Amino acid sequence: MISIVTINKGGEIKTEKIKKVNINELYKKAKLRKNDNFEKRNTWKYEKTWVSIYAKKDGRAGSENKYDLPPPIDKELYFGIMVIIKHKNKTPKNEEIVNFTKEEWLKVYEKCMGGFEDLGNTSEEEEEEEEIPAHLKTKSGYMKDGFVVDDDDEEDVSDDDDNEEDDCSDENSTNDSDRENEDLVGSDIDEYNASETEANSKETKCKSNNKEDEIDILEDIGSELSEEDYDYN
Repeated sequence: MISIVTINKGGEIKTEKIKKVNINELYKKAKLRKNDNFEKRNTWKYEKTWVSIYAKKDGRAGSENKYDLPPPIDKELYFGIMVIIKHKNKTPKNEEIVNFTKEEWLKVYEKCMGGFEDLGNTSEEEEEEEEIPAHLKTKSGYMKDGFVVDDDDEEDVSDDDDNEEDDCSDENSTNDSDRENEDLVGSDIDEYNASETEANSKETKCKSNNKEDEIDILEDIGSELSEEDYDYN
């Protein structure tokens, strides 16, 4: 029994067993009735062995194989099931075919695709760059750069700010109060002077009116006396 790899049109990869390998009958593992147009499409070097893929170039619409193959056949279109075998020499021969599994194909695939970047690993240089000296670290482990500070520092800063605000607030309120008192004193004095002036004016007018009234009364009395005297004589 020899292990080979098949890839169906949906891109599913399987390891399958075959009793006796006959390259001319690999189309049967692709579930084809005839060997028409089912041929070797490419061969890749893998370690000390070789890997070849067999596929059909023509087919019905809707039976296209959607699996992305490595270069140089990455832009080619194949149909149905593809079969992959591993052999000892570059040109495949029935007696030189060896076991090949899905896991091995994935390694070949990764190598042919240029490898995949392992995002989980970091280089030593990156680790050194990320290391922060202990005296520059905050309690949270961040670097003190003017933007990140300890909680204690934040409390001190906030206390200072509060004190400054209170001082400014008291000073402003005191000044405002003094200004209001000054304004009130000046206003009261002006009102008092105005009231006193008005009162003096009224008193003067009243005295003047009283004198005029007295004169009128005296004139009336003198007039009456004159009339009485006149009548009496």
